[in-house]
Amino acid sequence: MTFNDFLLRTASLLIIAKGLGEIANRLRMPAVVGELFAGILLGYSFLNWIDPSNETFYILSEMGAILLLFEIGLEMDIDELKKAGLASVWVGTAGVVIPFFLAWLISLVFGYHSLQALFIGGVLTATSVGVTARVLQERGWLRSREANIILGAAVLDDVLALIVLSILTSIELGNISIYPIIRSFFMAILFLGLAIGVGLKVAPALIKLLMTLRTRGALYAGVLAFLLLFSLLSQVVGLAPIVGAFACGLLLSRTEHRLNIEKGFTPLADFLTPFFFVIMGAQVKVGNIELSSLPYALLILLVAFIGKMLPGFFVPGRKINRWIVTVGMVPRGEVGLILASYSLSHKILAEADYSLLVLIIMITTFLAPLILHILLKEKSLQ
Repeated sequence: MTFNDFLLRTASLLIIAKGLGEIANRLRMPAVVGELFAGILLGYSFLNWIDPSNETFYILSEMGAILLLFEIGLEMDIDELKKAGLASVWVGTAGVVIPFFLAWLISLVFGYHSLQALFIGGVLTATSVGVTARVLQERGWLRSREANIILGAAVLDDVLALIVLSILTSIELGNISIYPIIRSFFMAILFLGLAIGVGLKVAPALIKLLMTLRTRGALYAGVLAFLLLFSLLSQVVGLAPIVGAFACGLLLSRTEHRLNIEKGFTPLADFLTPFFFVIMGAQVKVGNIELSSLPYALLILLVAFIGKMLPGFFVPGRKINRWIVTVGMVPRGEVGLILASYSLSHKILAEADYSLLVLIIMITTFLAPLILHILLKEKSLQ
């Protein structure tokens, strides 16, 4: 792809994504739905104008996800997030175990061998916090009790999905060992603990230093470097970079210049975030899915919804809208796509099975924000 091609395709992506996002808004739907549909239109299923496997677009989409979660973190309150601890642990843990077990069992019944069934279950484990967070942000619900539970649970199930990934890859390689699994878990917990513990002391001093600099844009460049390093550290310990971005946003939300930082980063996030949703949509290959697999697909789709929704109905505490929590945990995304891609590249699943799983991920990503949008519209924040 030449530079001129890149400029043309990027311009097309932004115009169509924002255009369809505007149409979605005017139809009283979240803008993210329009951006996801733009991806399906521009990607493998129809025009094939945007290639999700292209490294440049992949990097832009990852940067979009990082900036989105950074923004979400900036708008959150660490103290409120702590209060949701027990509920988040329950929703996050049960929301990994239930869909994994049910998808594994159903896949075995439909004739998949055990390793295939395990990977299919693994694909359904992790929630895509970016999709839910975007809807909560649009509707002004980010500081609600429900949002704290969802975001806390989503961070936890990212850690648990990391453990699932470690187990499955060990099984696939025929070298099952408990050590790398335990190591991955404790590295993830250690990273989150140190990131927040040390960062709470470092972040205010960093911002104070940056504010003394006279160079134009020094504050935003310094914060961006801090954000990228946090995302990198998250990736190094095996977590998704968006977890580090979220943690970085949480830390800077405690500084007195939060609003200034948020104002400076909004234009950059508005530019890059659509890439994340468009690339997600572009990965769907509708033509590869066979009609004979429809009964199985419907059952797995049902599991994808029920497996995440069921724990939310038993959230402890009063004055919580459990429907918002349950639906907010449904969207799948980055981690599921990574595991599906791994199973395809290692010839564990056929391309038709991979496309089916990606489509199921996309359906959860489409329907959940629509339902959540309706729920948030009907209930005003107390």
